[in-house]
Amino acid sequence: MDEKRILYIAAIAAFIVPFSNTIYNPNIAVIQEDFGTSYTLIAATISAYTLMMALSQLIHGPLSDRFGRKRILLPGLIVYIIANILMYFSWDVYSLIAFRVLQAIGVSTTVVVGAAVISDIFPRERRGRAMGTYTFVLLVGPTIGPVVGGVLADAFGWRSIFIFLTIVGSLMALVVYKLLPETLQKPHKSHALAALALLKDSKTAATCLLGAAVFASIYIFATFLPIVFHESYGLSSTYIGLAFLLSGIMLLAGTFIGGRLSDKIDRKKVFISGAFIAFISVLLSAFWADALYPLIAAYALFGFGTGLFFPAARVYVIEIGR
Repeated sequence: MDEKRILYIAAIAAFIVPFSNTIYNPNIAVIQEDFGTSYTLIAATISAYTLMMALSQLIHGPLSDRFGRKRILLPGLIVYIIANILMYFSWDVYSLIAFRVLQAIGVSTTVVVGAAVISDIFPRERRGRAMGTYTFVLLVGPTIGPVVGGVLADAFGWRSIFIFLTIVGSLMALVVYKLLPETLQKPHKSHALAALALLKDSKTAATCLLGAAVFASIYIFATFLPIVFHESYGLSSTYIGLAFLLSGIMLLAGTFIGGRLSDKIDRKKVFISGAFIAFISVLLSAFWADALYPLIAAYALFGFGTGLFFPAARVYVIEIGR
């Protein structure tokens, strides 16, 4: 197998997950105004996507172990494409929430399959660097997503982002169909909640709990910052996207460094350091909420911390599971 080609296809497919969320986030204030709805309901369009992403992976993981990576990934991408078309035609915030849930169910297959593919084809001593590369490509999504989403919304309206995502998803489905081989050599049966059994291990449970805290911080920033930038500083969707750009760049830097460090030193030290930096930046953002540029700087520091955290934490948990 061409390991590098497979790795990049899996990574680009998984890239769609954060890209689909961050292309949307700069526009939540505009969508809220368009639908005439509350902040709570518009925030639910993000939380519903995030929650369904997490729950769907518990099902898709065991299914990919049983039926193969490609057989789960392709149908997932088709569901994702359909969801984006439906979101373009959403008529109120409730329909948008429902279609965002469908979008998450489909696209979550990309993350599950991507991590599984790395475990399938890379030996332990090369897995950390491969996961770093995978995560680096994946996290290009939150780097460019806000900028693309802001520009599209200001130029063509916020619904145009779903047309763009439909095109991206269709191209990715074609690439997967034509170029991605099946990497699972020995299919095996496992039940839908098999992944939860890993939480019986104290190290896995502790790492997942820490990851949940980091992810909760990501959600807080994703829902809090666009509203603050729009209402407190009067930024348009384009400028909100640009305000997110520095954090995306720092996220990539942290991922690049974290992936390589996790093959050289204790992976636990790497992801704990990343989580510590992320949580410090959350505190700084609370102190600097009334100052635009310090707030952007705090969010950039948060990006670096999460970049350090995820590659090392993912490999750490995968190796415990094996």
